[in-house]
Amino acid sequence: MSGSGGGSGYQTSARAQFDCNSGTITTNLSSIDLVILASHSIGDHLQVRINATGALVTVNGNGQILGSIVHVNTADIIQCINSGNNYFARITAINSPVCTVYIKRI
Repeated sequence: MSGSGGGSGYQTSARAQFDCNSGTITTNLSSIDLVILASHSIGDHLQVRINATGALVTVNGNGQILGSIVHVNTADIIQCINSGNNYFARITAINSPVCTVYIKRI
């Protein structure tokens, strides 16, 4: 008799956890405030913070939220921040209403 040997078929690979020290991501911001975006340029740095509702957001030097970060590693970054790590986001592209940022540990 021939058979498949009981293989389980296709399995998706596990998502790699974000490394708090060396991990980086590039992503488009969500829920962007277009008025605040208009005052920013490529190369500007923003702080990455957890807001009062627990969302991961980017904040400019005036304390204004530019947008939120929705990414596969968002929960990991929140955990890293809660463990004492700090991150910044550098604006790498603006094609309003889209703003792309590169996030890295400070």
